[in-house]
Amino acid sequence: MKISLLLASLLFSVPTFAFDWSEFKSENFTVYSNASPEYVEQQLTSFENYRQGALAFLGLKNKPENKSARVFIFNSRKEFLKYHGNKISSGLYSYTDDGPVMLLYKPGKNSKEAKRYSEEERNLVLFHEYVHYLLRERSSLRYPKWYDEGLSDLLASARIGKAAVSIGVSNVARRSSDNVLQLLEVNDLVAGVRQDQKYVKNFYASSWMLTHFLLLGHLEGGQDFSRKTAEYLAAYNDGQTDIKTFERILGVSSQELTEMVKRYIRKDYLMGMTIDITPYATAIKRRPLSNNEALYSQVNLMFKMGQEKSARKLVKSNKKGEIFYYENQALLAVFLGHREQFSAALKLVDEAVMANPVPAVMVAAGHFYMDYYAYSKNRGKADEAVYQKALKLTLEAYRDDSTRLEAAGNLKNLYRSKDDVVNAVKMMMEQYRATPSRVDLNSEIGLYLADTTSPKMAIPFLEKVLAFSHHEKQKEQARAALEKVLLVHEK
Repeated sequence: MKISLLLASLLFSVPTFAFDWSEFKSENFTVYSNASPEYVEQQLTSFENYRQGALAFLGLKNKPENKSARVFIFNSRKEFLKYHGNKISSGLYSYTDDGPVMLLYKPGKNSKEAKRYSEEERNLVLFHEYVHYLLRERSSLRYPKWYDEGLSDLLASARIGKAAVSIGVSNVARRSSDNVLQLLEVNDLVAGVRQDQKYVKNFYASSWMLTHFLLLGHLEGGQDFSRKTAEYLAAYNDGQTDIKTFERILGVSSQELTEMVKRYIRKDYLMGMTIDITPYATAIKRRPLSNNEALYSQVNLMFKMGQEKSARKLVKSNKKGEIFYYENQALLAVFLGHREQFSAALKLVDEAVMANPVPAVMVAAGHFYMDYYAYSKNRGKADEAVYQKALKLTLEAYRDDSTRLEAAGNLKNLYRSKDDVVNAVKMMMEQYRATPSRVDLNSEIGLYLADTTSPKMAIPFLEKVLAFSHHEKQKEQARAALEKVLLVHEK
């Protein structure tokens, strides 16, 4: 088997065998991996089965997402950590300019991770975020934060079988003795006004416990709160977010409910729900990647994940004369431009466009010229010719499905630099239609629209940020903008 230079260096430091990189495609996922094909296909089948079971539990239609998730499965933990520095995590879910991406790795056969945790337990974080994605792709409803996070945790710990998915299995990350003892009062959890250390530390575990009790507690023979919970969620979405509404609809005080949850969660075993599924049987398509194409997929991922220094170092192993050489060279030009090495970058990018004007080259070339124009404009020497070249190249990339979303993001920035509100908003909405669940995108659109002549259009985007953002600074910005918009609207 021919091993790429990139992977050869890893073989000497990792005591596992690395396969050549391949692309694997199922109905709803695209996977890039250098792990064994058998392992990847097993994981991909599990993803499809999990997706089917999660959608069935949520009562959502099994239809394709606006932008299907890409998955990178690395053959070792060491490779995985190059993209994600958190050594505790075994999986990562992130949004990029060209759609959602999931990262995970195959643990070594005798590693601590393989011995201590099951496959599902290692994927808790990844599946938690994927549930958020499934929900927001299909629903514009606003959920209270405790329910949004509790539901994602509930589904994240599912057990995936060949013909069934078990929902409600104990979440090892939440159901520890410490978490049970530190359970937050339901009143504090639902009101969501506390931000002290105890609240923040125990929020996720308490949210999981409360959600588990409300949706699945009746399986233990207790009162069924599932329908009343759905009624409360509808009221919450209509703006009735106070604790009194919660207590009135559920028909129990928050203090009584706290005691119920405490008794429930101390049980030795919690009942779950088994969802029968149709086992995924569609053939998985595998396509081996050339050295340069595998390199491109990794370099591009590193760049999108904010690891540009590593991407710049890695792309230097690009092999001239092989396919995807010019795609990698165009990316290198972007990196050099960020270091203000414009002479070298110009030579690379113009050569790439001339030799191989494919969408991946055009979008990177347009990105470089966009940055070059911003650089000249910031120094009071805006070059219109550079702007027009950036626009032309990016519009070419925008016409192709494979680079349309990334190009839309760059076009948005180009139009904004010219105060072209109409076209900037068009590109924002192009991005939004593909990934409506991206909180950062909703924030950008909302803040931008709030300062236009049609500020009312910003309201739903800002409300989404307030409902789903995990970042207080981002929420503060959205809250301030929303208050300003509503004040103008009232006048």
